[in-house]
Amino acid sequence: DEACGDGTLVVNGIHRYDTRALKLLHELFNGFAERMTLNLYYSPRRGDAGLGLHYDKWEIFAAHLRGSKHWKVWAPTVKAPIDSRYEGSADVLASETALETVVRAGDVLYLPRGAWHLASPTEEGSLHLTIGVHVKKGVDVGHWLFAQAARSAELRANLPSAVGDASDAQATAAGAAVDALREVLNADDAIVQFFRYQFLREYSDTFGAVQNSPTDPGANAAAPD
Repeated sequence: DEACGDGTLVVNGIHRYDTRALKLLHELFNGFAERMTLNLYYSPRRGDAGLGLHYDKWEIFAAHLRGSKHWKVWAPTVKAPIDSRYEGSADVLASETALETVVRAGDVLYLPRGAWHLASPTEEGSLHLTIGVHVKKGVDVGHWLFAQAARSAELRANLPSAVGDASDAQATAAGAAVDALREVLNADDAIVQFFRYQFLREYSDTFGAVQNSPTDPGANAAAPD
């Protein structure tokens, strides 16, 4: 407790440093088949309230390992957020909570995407894992489409200048680019290609900083970046 002071110690990507966490992350990834994050939080007794009032852009499972923590949860104020904004947090803090509880070792608290929350230490120190599940979204189709477009030299080329009479040429080129993107979306294997691309992206984002084989989760984790 003295080493941590009144603050909360956060280890982002705990699987980079602990082989047990890496094994757990592989098991979770196999179950969810989504991009995952795994972070560790240690708070001393009567310390500060960790990260303060905020919400996350993904689904959260807070798995408590030791001690206890006092959680307050408020309903989302932004529907299906894809970025983090803190405007209006003072109003949220002053409003009625959707849930207020003390979470203890062995408990798992689910926080839906966008739910505001505040976790405060109690009279005992606490240790918990946050498991972030980055579920696929409709906008991910757009990310895949951009990646496909970036492979085409024609689509990477500059559009003609819009100066003077060249504006018609620019409009024509932009129309041709839209048609090319439609061809990608209308391909017979477009859905298969999207899910293949998304899986590889999710796996890379989840384990990219770890040099272990996914079939050997007991191997030593690589050093952090």
